[in-house]
Amino acid sequence: MTITVYNPTSGQQTTFNGIAALKQALQTCTVSMTDYCFYPGASGWILLQEVQITDARFIPLPSLPPPVSFPPVFRDTSTSGRHNQSMDFALTVRTKHCVMAYFCFGFGVLSILFSILAAIPGVICGNIAKKQCQEDPSMLGKSWATAGLWLSWLVIIVNLLVVLAVIVFFLWVLAIGASH
Repeated sequence: MTITVYNPTSGQQTTFNGIAALKQALQTCTVSMTDYCFYPGASGWILLQEVQITDARFIPLPSLPPPVSFPPVFRDTSTSGRHNQSMDFALTVRTKHCVMAYFCFGFGVLSILFSILAAIPGVICGNIAKKQCQEDPSMLGKSWATAGLWLSWLVIIVNLLVVLAVIVFFLWVLAIGASH
């Protein structure tokens, strides 16, 4: 009697020959109670915590079905017990980080001190980061890129207003000097 255990985090399947081997794997933390198992006679993949491990009644099956695809899709049946397709969503595991987003935020913060010298690279890195996050929705960092873009654009706009104010001031001084 073989028991197959599926770890949804790593996507790895492990086969154990008998309940004793499975119990040993549980004791050594090789297998977790949150993993799924399939054994002869089971109707499908079942959480280990929902299985009586002391039960020794197994019926051999010819072949094992593949594990349930992960992440699971949750369905909203709260509206009158019927399935609402517009409310379907899947869990997304975000593990990749967008490095350009963090650079964008760093340049945005530095632009407060170094003005336009850091603001322009911040805008460039931010646009690249936003594009990367849009192409791969599982990437982390979109909010960092947005914050860096806001800081960079704010510094650029303030600098442009300061330059415009200086030009207006000099034109006003020249107009007063020419009238006297």
